Amino acid sequence: MKRSVLVLCGLAMLLCDASPGHAGNVYLNDEKIESLSKEVVLKNVDVRIDVKGNVFITAKGVKVTTSTDKGKAPPPDKATGGEVSKRYWMVTMQNRTGATQYKVDLFLNQKWLKQVHSKNPQEFFELTRYLKPGTNTVHLVATKDYGGGSRISSSAADYYDVIIGEGSESQGRIMLTRKLVEFRRTAEETDNRQAAYSLEAN
Repeated sequence: MKRSVLVLCGLAMLLCDASPGHAGNVYLNDEKIESLSKEVVLKNVDVRIDVKGNVFITAKGVKVTTSTDKGKAPPPDKATGGEVSKRYWMVTMQNRTGATQYKVDLFLNQKWLKQVHSKNPQEFFELTRYLKPGTNTVHLVATKDYGGGSRISSSAADYYDVIIGEGSESQGRIMLTRKLVEFRRTAEETDNRQAAYSLEAN
């Protein structure tokens, strides 16, 4: 039943504990809530309690996250997993590690997937299982990040590339056979940049 009232997750937990012979669980948007660091207030929610005392709360626009979720890519959509026959990778390349002082966030089909940073050696990330057959939207967001220090370089010759393409893997080595996206930043730049691309996956 739709409600236009405030619902406290803590109250829902009390309801679970009160069920006879069973301490039920609380689920927010189908994600089990293990613990809360502070009181949570939700508006306009649907609440369902099953016979086992489990409480299911549906709240639009709310996502359950834990400390272990940070820095991890989300799981692939079940509807698209395994449907792409070729393999696709994101690869970083630079002429001098850390010189450009840029970090780049990758969004695929409006979902955040990965962050790479020029301070790291070359990075590889396989995108295959996150892609759907046909047109996919790639959004790359570059943020200048001095890391609390000073500027290392201002030379346009110092570059940081984020490349996405078709490829293969052999003995732990990635070989790109077809470049589909190239996003370059240089040390000469100091502002934040972003770009969107369409990627056709087969």
